[in-house]
Amino acid sequence: MQNAILTSYLSGFSDDFGYRSKKNEDLFGLFSSYCVVCHNFSDKFDVEKSIVDGGNDTGIDAIAILINGKICHDLLELEDFISANNKIDVHFVFVQAKTSPKFDCTEISNFGRGVKDFFREIPRLPANPEIQNYRAMKDLIYKNARKFYPNNPSCSLYYVTTGYLNISDHLNAARKDIIESLSSMQCLSEINVEYVDVNKLYKMYQNIIRGSEKTIQMDHYIVLPQAAGIEEALLGRISCKEFLKLICDEEGNIDQNIFSDNIRDYLGTSNVNEEISNTIKDSRKKDYFIILNNGVTAVAKKIQRIKNNLLIENIQIVNGCQTSNVIYRNKNDIKDDMFLPIKIISTENQEIINDIIRSTNRQNKVEIEAFEALSEFHRKFELFCQAQNRNVKDNIYYERRSRQYATDETIKPIEIITLSNLLASSVAMFLEEPHSTHRYYGELLKVNKEKLFLSTHRMEPYYFAAYAYMKITKEVRMNASSKQYSYARYYALMYIWKILTKGEKTQLNSPKLAKRITEELLPILDDRPKFLKLCVEGITAYEEVAKKSGVEKKNIARTRQITESLLDKIMQKFR
Repeated sequence: MQNAILTSYLSGFSDDFGYRSKKNEDLFGLFSSYCVVCHNFSDKFDVEKSIVDGGNDTGIDAIAILINGKICHDLLELEDFISANNKIDVHFVFVQAKTSPKFDCTEISNFGRGVKDFFREIPRLPANPEIQNYRAMKDLIYKNARKFYPNNPSCSLYYVTTGYLNISDHLNAARKDIIESLSSMQCLSEINVEYVDVNKLYKMYQNIIRGSEKTIQMDHYIVLPQAAGIEEALLGRISCKEFLKLICDEEGNIDQNIFSDNIRDYLGTSNVNEEISNTIKDSRKKDYFIILNNGVTAVAKKIQRIKNNLLIENIQIVNGCQTSNVIYRNKNDIKDDMFLPIKIISTENQEIINDIIRSTNRQNKVEIEAFEALSEFHRKFELFCQAQNRNVKDNIYYERRSRQYATDETIKPIEIITLSNLLASSVAMFLEEPHSTHRYYGELLKVNKEKLFLSTHRMEPYYFAAYAYMKITKEVRMNASSKQYSYARYYALMYIWKILTKGEKTQLNSPKLAKRITEELLPILDDRPKFLKLCVEGITAYEEVAKKSGVEKKNIARTRQITESLLDKIMQKFR
């Protein structure tokens, strides 16, 4: 790749995520997949789990399955999610990334052929285990077709190169052929084929790491009284057409990242949403839209007033996801004289943001995981991490709110711990269930709500779990074959914890354990030779019991038998 700017971007990405051992071609595939998937999906995710390239990859480099706005990588996780939801809105994302600067029509056609084969009931192309895993997930999704809502699944294909796009008749024809070919299968509601050149890739990444900046016209508003922690708050009305500018990206597509802080996903054609849609379409009711709608609440990093224009940085819709999506889906019916009530608050105070989210989202049923990270325990843990960082070699930052640290250039993504990361690590280490870490975190949280994150628990064990997770992830990513250790690391974490605590049962409320973690155990994680030795021992022990188990390879990491065998192997050291 003879592109100094792209080389710089890849170097920064590699450093931020710890992928220092990757070849440029593999790194470009990771970078492209991260940019494309984050363009569709707002939360942090493990991009390596999306990578499917290699032998028998059917012309596909990466796959992501978004279901109700959440990303699923594993069949067991998907099973949990589908069983927990009566309605599912599914979007498939496929990526092909080429370090060549050319948009090759033959390669594009092969990419489309591989995606078509993916959706066949009986595939024709040989596929590697990663492709087979995603095919199995696709099959499970279509077995639950009765839950599709509001439409059948949609699909996006992104062909990425290091060159600059010059649309030709051949490229338009290739796109049209893929869309027609997939449409003929009659299993997808919407198909999008997008060519991504290096300039577009830069913009995607910049939006992820720097946040958004929107300019809208809003001529009717009042400035609310000042309050501590709030820079500015506006209450008024906005033209629905101007509102579309606020929620859409430069290409006119709805910007999913703007709903990161909205704890309720778009619910599709629910009764309420049907009423909103009917009001938009009914010429007799459109004048009453502003009266009939409860409006939208948004939080922004900064609001700058310039006459009737507002320059808004990093806006988040914290309440009004349904209204926003219905307006977007009916954008062709929006009239110039249709208005929407809106409240925009400029603050960076996390507690104020959390209070706004709570107070504006109490009218409907919300799943447990939506409010969990806003609880007192997690607020304290975020502060504990910040304080404890002074006493260890590396930093970790607990992200309670999606993309909370996305625009802070001093914090690397490898240093960010999410609720999902903390939950999986705690389940593996303290509850001794690394085989359960495949599960959808909402179900995992619900099952263990009486065991973890209790007000009586000490912060130190959870900090140890989070810090150990970050450390082992960093070490694993230094290996060129890092993906194969994606789930093995949870078994290694259990091994490390059991060895260091000499097989004792964990008492998360123990002051004695808390003191021991601070004075004795955390320093071991910072002693790289000692920590690496434990990591290698843990992964080796896991691989040994897995090999002897006779369990089918694809089920090894999720089988309780493997955990029990590993625990028995560990406990033999203390008998």
